[in-house]
Amino acid sequence: MQIESPQRDPLKGSWAVLPHSILPPSKIATVPASREVLVVEDDDLLRGLIVDLLTKRGFTVVGVATGGDAVAQVLQKPPAPVLLLDQQLPDMKGQDVVSALAGCGIKAQFIMMTGLGDERFAVDMMKFGAVDYLVKDGMLLDVLPGVLERAFRTIESERLLQATERALRESEKRFRGLFQDMTAVAVHGFDRHGVVHYWNKASSELFGYAPHEVIGNNFIELIVPPEKRGEMTEKIRRMADSGEMESAGEVDFVRRDGAGVAVFSSCSIVQMPGRDPEMFGINVDLTERKRAEADREKLMEQLSQARKMESVGRLAGGVAHDFNNMLGVILGQAELALDMLEPGDSLQERLQEIRKAAERSAELTRQLLAFARKQTVQPRVLDLNETVEGMLKMLRRLVGEHIELKWMPCLRLGYVHIDPVQVHQILTNVCENARESIADTGTIIIKTERIPCNAEFCSRHEGSIPGDHACLTVADSGIGMDAEMLTHLFEPFFTTKKLGEGTGLGLATVYGVVKQNKGFIRVESQPGKGSAFHIYFPIHASAPAVSKASQAAATRGGKETIMLVEDEPAILKMITGMLEALGYTVVASGDPVAALELARTYQGKLDLLLTDVIMPGMNGKALAMAVTDLHPGIGLIFMSGYTANIIAPHGVLDEGVHFIQKPFFMHDLSARIRDALKDKLVKG
Repeated sequence: MQIESPQRDPLKGSWAVLPHSILPPSKIATVPASREVLVVEDDDLLRGLIVDLLTKRGFTVVGVATGGDAVAQVLQKPPAPVLLLDQQLPDMKGQDVVSALAGCGIKAQFIMMTGLGDERFAVDMMKFGAVDYLVKDGMLLDVLPGVLERAFRTIESERLLQATERALRESEKRFRGLFQDMTAVAVHGFDRHGVVHYWNKASSELFGYAPHEVIGNNFIELIVPPEKRGEMTEKIRRMADSGEMESAGEVDFVRRDGAGVAVFSSCSIVQMPGRDPEMFGINVDLTERKRAEADREKLMEQLSQARKMESVGRLAGGVAHDFNNMLGVILGQAELALDMLEPGDSLQERLQEIRKAAERSAELTRQLLAFARKQTVQPRVLDLNETVEGMLKMLRRLVGEHIELKWMPCLRLGYVHIDPVQVHQILTNVCENARESIADTGTIIIKTERIPCNAEFCSRHEGSIPGDHACLTVADSGIGMDAEMLTHLFEPFFTTKKLGEGTGLGLATVYGVVKQNKGFIRVESQPGKGSAFHIYFPIHASAPAVSKASQAAATRGGKETIMLVEDEPAILKMITGMLEALGYTVVASGDPVAALELARTYQGKLDLLLTDVIMPGMNGKALAMAVTDLHPGIGLIFMSGYTANIIAPHGVLDEGVHFIQKPFFMHDLSARIRDALKDKLVKG
């Protein structure tokens, strides 16, 4: 329900005009107090599966079969839970349930489910107020817990926003009440020269001066900032001469301790016959209101950023899967063709250019996934100093001979838990940014420190996280950045380079990687004084495990039998060619259901299953579980351009899961196969 604003706000007009009533606030959407879910689904089997799944995931779940039962359940036990609504119910449509509750004064949060994959219907439901929208397909049970987790996070953010808005409204209500009850309004009386003759208790509390310290003295010299004293003196003279009040508004004063204080200030004039006019300053402290406004603005920015990240994440996931499939075909076929050519063949250079272009395109996709925190990673405990030292040679080539690269490691840094590939992404992008900021010769310093982020540190650095951290700093002597540029620094596609010279994803990638690893980042910079990026990762308690595995050969095949499952025909054909070129026997299928039947009837030994993750009919994880039941001890490798959290919750692979990111080279595939087969022998 939309409430019209009052015709006049007393904080924006004269003191003499005050409203006599305040309109009630608008209704606030009912927000679930806990992780309660009401499943409204007329299919008994599906409803039971959903209730069991969500209960195991820690949700409090109740299931009903009709819209009428759903309305009754909510009215019987408010507040409303999150509704998981089937669109087609026996007695009404899903949105009719929401409308019926709204008619009872309850605005329910809901996720709509339907068997229709219609985009227009999805848009209509989101406009109708749905938190999210799900299609009842083969992946419903896989994605449902994640969708609900995201929905509850969104609801919690909205709840905090509503709480802040309520606090702001309550603050405004109190200030309006103060105008009738003067005990909390600072009032001081003075003459045409500013000499004080009245000073109430609220003035003492606001400005810090006792009445005997002010009465008889000029208030302009006590509480008005020096740069504003001339203006205030002239304002008082005009009021005394004309007998008319100046307009009310926000004024900055100074407390006794030197701190500034913003007040809403108005002035009244009392004219007595035969006496000089007396003036009364009426001041209301705006500190609480400004704090509430700042909190609300901050929360709005956080909510906006969260929604932006979610939108880019969905875009990244959709693009990455199809785009990486196409790039995989280009890279794989180019590599197979290069292996077939004789040395010195004229086609070699052309094929190598095709491969390089595909590699650059794949890197753009990886950057987009890294920013959106959708990148599939394999973190491990590592020595950050050793990892950085192993990159120094590459980084010196990256920044160029005209820039001096200094390395300053901390001797007792400790260990961190991160994918080393992500450390490479961070340093490459930050050092590249530093190089671009240095016009001629200059210096880039890379150093590590162990920083105890205590309460005092966290109070000084917004976004910091308590605890011991390894700090990786990259400082440069470049041109630096102004405050405006710093506010946009980590936004995707923000760049100061000319058109065609940069994607604007480099530092956005760094931000995404740092957040994915539970770290935080600070940037210090001033125009003409260079920049310093301070990147913090939590210290990990244990040391890295000692690896006993030896480095595999660059491209080494074998004689084992591999079942390959990939729904994209071009990818299936390309990978089959790679595996056969490596000497493996390949049992290939373009359909996961057909592959399962093939595994059931296959008479020989299957040594390894190499399967795509996202496929129609059955995802790779479900297929792997079924094939493992038929062929115990079979090795497993998952491959995908984007896993959609199917095998890597929150983008992080479980230990022991073998995964290869599309697109990939033949030598990468060969090494991953040998690792998976070796693990299979160890576990067997």
